[in-house]
Amino acid sequence: MQSSNGHSNISSSNPSGLSAELWSGDAASDAAFLAARADQLAQEARYIKYHGYRVGDLRLLARYGVASQLSEMLPIFRLPGVPAGFKGLVNLHGNVIPVFDLTNWLGGNWKGVAHDLARKPMLLVLGTGSESVAVIVDGLPVRKRFLPDTEIEAGHESALQAFAIKAYSEVEEGEQQLWIELDERRLFARAAAS
Repeated sequence: MQSSNGHSNISSSNPSGLSAELWSGDAASDAAFLAARADQLAQEARYIKYHGYRVGDLRLLARYGVASQLSEMLPIFRLPGVPAGFKGLVNLHGNVIPVFDLTNWLGGNWKGVAHDLARKPMLLVLGTGSESVAVIVDGLPVRKRFLPDTEIEAGHESALQAFAIKAYSEVEEGEQQLWIELDERRLFARAAAS
């Protein structure tokens, strides 16, 4: 491989392409480093990665690639006669996106679902293009990752039960917390129709 100045980017004494500070020149230690790094990457690839977001006491998960944008709250253009969970429309970068508030939709179906007023409300956009919807979330999403063998039964009776794809449990703030991955398309189609 040659750079624009005609010199090779990878020297024959450094075939890995590692930066000079990582490349020791000792074949055994360099091979051990590369093997350890390959193992680290293989371990990382085992995890299922999510954006974790909160709606009141609910801890919900969106896979990377499903959650496409985060925005501060924008003016919501309300429409008359729409279901409680459908808040209206926002203009996000010239795109008109429907906004859902799960607390309004779930409020009658599951006690205790209310926005956490201590956290800043945000709009989390799920999907892309004409498939985009925004959901009002409490605070910033966080990175979450779980091993596939740590999946548990969601085990709760709520309006979300029918939309739960997977659930994971972890200790957070000294307590066992349930994180739920939802089938967002089905959920928001039902919320819009309710």
